[in-house]
Amino acid sequence: MKVGIMLSNQQLASTDMVSALEEQFIMLRLARDRFVIGSPDECWDQLKPYWEELGVTHFVFCTHFLGMPVSNAIHSMRLISEEVLPERHKVKPTLLSDVVPLP
Repeated sequence: MKVGIMLSNQQLASTDMVSALEEQFIMLRLARDRFVIGSPDECWDQLKPYWEELGVTHFVFCTHFLGMPVSNAIHSMRLISEEVLPERHKVKPTLLSDVVPLP
C-alpha cells in the first residue's frame, strides 16, 4: 500500500498539520510492524523471518476486526489454512540453540 499526501505551503506552515502528519506516520509504522497484510505469498515473506531468525513455532492469527464483514474474515482464514500454513509445515523448524547461543 502506498500513501500519498499533497500539501500546499500554507498547510505545511501549520504546526497542527505537521503534528497530525507525524502522528499518522507513526501509526503507519506501528501498523507495518504489527500486522501481516497482503497476498499469501506476501504474508509468507512477512512471516518467514519469525521462524528463520527467531525460532518462532506458533502463531496466533486474528482475521476479524470490529466493523469488518464476517465473509472477509472467513476468506482470510481459508487463504491462511489452504495456502500459507501447508507451506509453513513443510519447513524444518529452527532450533532455539541455532538462534540464541546457549551458555
